[in-house]
Parts: sequence; structure tokens; C-alpha cells
Amino acid sequence: MVDAMVGPGTEHNHVHFRFRGGGAGEENKQRRARFLERILRETGFGVDRSGDLVTAWFRRYPQTDSENALELLGHLIVCARQLDAVLKTDAAIKLYGEYFLSQRFDMFG
Repeated sequence: MVDAMVGPGTEHNHVHFRFRGGGAGEENKQRRARFLERILRETGFGVDRSGDLVTAWFRRYPQTDSENALELLGHLIVCARQLDAVLKTDAAIKLYGEYFLSQRFDMFG
């Protein structure tokens, strides 16, 4: 789930993200949640994670920063779509995190 309000002021600007679930086993779903948590934290979001539930927020930033946060979420949603089936080890979280942060989105296809 993504909820956002972005405009010229900063007072009401927010980008909220919530993610849970998947088709893989519980361990892989939690690995994907840890991947999401890492990316979101490293890109300036506040994050809470419990099991495979990830809740993140980006509040009171200027319009351009908020728009960039929304764009990042778009990439993240696409890249994380089937990632629970791929993250079979904890080392894979770091590897795919590095791919994402270096914008190597082709590695997720």
C-alpha cells in the first residue's frame, strides 16, 4: 500500500508505504521484509518492521524530495515483486540490496 500527498509546501507532504505477505515460505517473506527495510532506511525513510510486515514513512520533505521518494517506491515495488522466492540466504539480502542501491534493476528480472 502506498499513500502520498505531495505539494509545494512541506507541512503536509508525506509518503507512506506498507508491505506484507507473499507466496513463499515464512523465512523468505521475512528476508524480503529485511531487504525492504534496508533499502528504505538507507534512502531516508523511517521504518518499522515486524516479521514480514514493513511500514515506512517519509514526512515533511520538500516536493522534489517527496517525488523522488515516490519514484524510489515504484522501483522498489517492481523489484521486490517476486523477491521472496529468490532470497534463499541472508547473504542474498545484502547482494540484492547492493544491486538496488546501485540501480542495477536488470538484476531483478
